[in-house]
Amino acid sequence: MKFSIIAPYAINNELLASIDSKNTLGVEVTMPSLAAKCGLGNIDHHRSGDTSDTPSACEQALTWPYLDCDVIGILADADTLTAMAVLWAKVFTSESEG
Repeated sequence: MKFSIIAPYAINNELLASIDSKNTLGVEVTMPSLAAKCGLGNIDHHRSGDTSDTPSACEQALTWPYLDCDVIGILADADTLTAMAVLWAKVFTSESEG
């Protein structure tokens, strides 16, 4: 499992081509070209149709199933980093149970 924060200015065709979309989960990925590479979903609450009742990314991460995958985001804000920390903690929970 690898976690990455990708600066929006660094996103180019070469970077997009290097992402394995079958093994990538996004956290608050709001750029369409990068979000399209998040084949396992995108934990986000900024999509069209979301309201103030939509759980934050870190709340969604609490109930997200454990996945052994790469996790990417473009925002290094509190919600994104907390969601990534929750997902990271699930690695250890899964390993201790298995």
